[in-house]
Amino acid sequence: MIAAGYPSFIDTGICLLGIANFLVWGRHPYRMNIAMMQTRLIPGQVAKLCANLPVTHLDLTTHPGHFDFASASPQAVSEMVRQTVEDAGRREVGIHIFAVAHTPADIPRLVANLRACYQAIEELEGTS
Repeated sequence: MIAAGYPSFIDTGICLLGIANFLVWGRHPYRMNIAMMQTRLIPGQVAKLCANLPVTHLDLTTHPGHFDFASASPQAVSEMVRQTVEDAGRREVGIHIFAVAHTPADIPRLVANLRACYQAIEELEGTS
C-alpha cells in the first residue's frame, strides 16, 4: 500500500538512527496508513513506539548495543521478552533474534537463551 508517496512497509534501520526518533512517528502525517514496520527492539522504548503507531504491525529485532542476546543471561532474555510484550500492550508483535556464536563455547549460552525466550512466550500465551 502506498499512501501519498509513503510505503506501508518502512524499514527504520534505514530511516531512523536513534531512540528519540520513535517519538517522531506520532507526528507522521500518514502514520495510520503504515501497515508494518521493522525496527530495532530497544528495551524501554516499545511502549512509546506502539503508542505512536497504534495500528501498525511491528517486527522488532534484537541487536547488540540495545540488547545483546548472545551475551545476555537467560533471566535477562526472559525479562526482555516479557517486558516487550507488556510494553506493546500485549498486542501482536514479532520479535526477531540476531545472535552469533563466535566459538563453540558460545553455543550452550545461545541454546539456554533460546529456551528462555520460548519459555517466556509460552508462559505469556498461557496468561493472555
